[in-house]
Amino acid sequence: MKKILLGAAAVVAVAAGMSSCSKDAGKDGEKNVSAVSEGMADSISVYYGRAYGQNIWNYVNQQAQRSGEEINKEEMLKGIQLVLSSEDSNDFLLGMRVGMDMKGFIQQTGEDGVKLSKSKVLDNFKREFMADSIPSSDADYNTFTTLMNQLRMITAEQKRREQEKVAQEAGEAGAKFIAEAKASDSSIKTSESGLSYKIENPGEGNRIGANDKATVKYTGRLVDGTIFDEGTAEFAPNRVVPGFGEGMQLLGKGGKATLYIPGNLGYGPNGAGEKIGPNATLIFDIEVLEVKAAE
Repeated sequence: MKKILLGAAAVVAVAAGMSSCSKDAGKDGEKNVSAVSEGMADSISVYYGRAYGQNIWNYVNQQAQRSGEEINKEEMLKGIQLVLSSEDSNDFLLGMRVGMDMKGFIQQTGEDGVKLSKSKVLDNFKREFMADSIPSSDADYNTFTTLMNQLRMITAEQKRREQEKVAQEAGEAGAKFIAEAKASDSSIKTSESGLSYKIENPGEGNRIGANDKATVKYTGRLVDGTIFDEGTAEFAPNRVVPGFGEGMQLLGKGGKATLYIPGNLGYGPNGAGEKIGPNATLIFDIEVLEVKAAE
């Protein structure tokens, strides 16, 4: 759902300053008497429209570049015209705000997989809103609250099942990938924990201890080849995901290895960020640049 928060403070401030000059400009208590000519009012109308139009043009295009979604300017213009054409602008605008809130709720529940009837929502809203009085009890509100709690439970269970399915598929894909890699390269070993690894160079000196700190150059990718992270950073093996920490402890300074980390030794069923899904298998190419022994 697109959320448009119009950040046109500069233009609004100028307009507010202009409008304040024309208010209370009369003498002897006469208010709402314009101190400017009709021509000046027309000029303000023209250039306020142009300036505000340019401001919103910039905003809309910036939003489109950030989100990758084009905003339908014709539809947006319909809403603006609807508000500006109303004689009872304050009441109408309030109604527009309430309507937008209701529409937002309907769209949000739709994203959760529940399609609400706009006509039923509106008919029942009108029944209560236009009534001479409303019920003294909170029965309707309590029923709505109960239904929403049930909806949250249903959607949470649905998401849990979907996540379990994704995690299972990811685990199977990862296991297949590692099995194929081992079949084609006998130098890939597997530890008791389930970590698979290929040591290109064990490095010099003592292996990295669990509490030591090591500067590691790394590239992390998924089984489909997507690189989700790369760089150089200082790690302690006991402060990273189990598979990465175990792999670090196989090396000394200058060591190089490729780690094949199954989901249970990585980020587990929750995944991490947008790229690492539930139970994803991670492949890391690592090189140990420096080792600092724990104090």
